[in-house]
Amino acid sequence: MLERQILMLILILLAIVFVVNVVVYEHHLRKDFAKLLKCNEKIKREFQMLNYFLKYEYWKEPLADSLLKMNVNCIAVYGLGEVGNRVIERLEDSQIEVKYGIDCGKGADWCGNRKIYTLEEQLPQVDVILISVFDKDSEIRKKLQEKTNVKIMSLEEIVCWT
Repeated sequence: MLERQILMLILILLAIVFVVNVVVYEHHLRKDFAKLLKCNEKIKREFQMLNYFLKYEYWKEPLADSLLKMNVNCIAVYGLGEVGNRVIERLEDSQIEVKYGIDCGKGADWCGNRKIYTLEEQLPQVDVILISVFDKDSEIRKKLQEKTNVKIMSLEEIVCWT
């Protein structure tokens, strides 16, 4: 009888350990799934912005021409992800000088032969800082306005609203 009670107690303890492990595993799965959804949304937004940018350049006018019409000759690009790098590439052989890039430092590794600044550094004077990040535009704009008095525009403003 005692052996049976001990065996039953062991089975109950094993069941409890199993349930706890399932709950912990499910919690981790939910967190990982939430991260994947967030990443998927970011990629989707980047694709949409690149699509708007390409349509704008194809159907309306090159970005360089739009900037020149606004009397902009020298810019900095904030956000050196895929969208920011495509903007820089499109402006390479134009009359628009891309003087430098600005990024928070998470993987920004390319800006042509230009210096990459962070918001902690002193930013050189340009006509416009062009924000290529579209999901945090207002947050970035606020940080830039605290840092400089340079005119700030977003790529989204240009390609979606002009």
